[in-house]
Amino acid sequence: MKTMGWMERARFGLCAAAGDAGADGGGGADAGADAGADAGADAGAGAEKAAEAGAEGEKAAAGEGPLAAAARRRAEKAAEKGGEKAGEKAGEKAAEVDAEAVKALVEGIKPVDLGKDAAGTEIAWDGAEVEALAPVFLKHKLPVDVVQEIVAAAAEYRKGLFEAEMRSGAEVDAAMKAECKERFGGDIDRVADEAIAGGIELFGEKKFTSLMAVAAFANDPDLLEGLAKAGRAFADDKGAGGGSDAKGSGGSMAHRMYGHLNKKS
Repeated sequence: MKTMGWMERARFGLCAAAGDAGADGGGGADAGADAGADAGADAGAGAEKAAEAGAEGEKAAAGEGPLAAAARRRAEKAAEKGGEKAGEKAGEKAAEVDAEAVKALVEGIKPVDLGKDAAGTEIAWDGAEVEALAPVFLKHKLPVDVVQEIVAAAAEYRKGLFEAEMRSGAEVDAAMKAECKERFGGDIDRVADEAIAGGIELFGEKKFTSLMAVAAFANDPDLLEGLAKAGRAFADDKGAGGGSDAKGSGGSMAHRMYGHLNKKS
């Protein structure tokens, strides 16, 4: 027998190892195939069970006859309607209670003095604001005396706003009167007559008279000058003269309404 050299022995060993590996790989493939088959079998069994369960559910649902199904639906609808009616009655009752509580709270609040307006008229007390806020007061269970204190504080604040507005209006009015005296000087009565004529032509006597009651309108020098120009234009169109009381004797409507502008402060 011929003895193998070391290279031949090495090649033989590699081939043998490769053969063994191939054999092992084949065995692994067989094992994987077996595992896959087992898993597939388990999955198939699970699907069959799910299908069986679904079929049983369908059978159970199908087991309810038409009359039984109709009776079940009627019972469900009746229960729903009963719940809705109960909720509506509870809501109506709560609303009635709230309305009564609001009314009682509003009636328990004493009117607060709001002072007077620019014309010197008492500012009327209006309980609408208290009524609007009453649900909030009731929600937090505030006693009537506490609500009264809150309302009084709010009224005092509102009164301060009224007074500040009146002061501001009086200051503006005084400034406009001073400007009228400076701008028109001794011609104020003539200008006023012409302004009255222009105002009546533009607005009508009734409307213009009501506008004259508004100080910001009646004492505005720019407005007075513009109305006077309109009055002169209307007078020219009619072929009449200017103002009816150029000397400011006090007999004309214009002098009665604007004469105070020419008086010494």
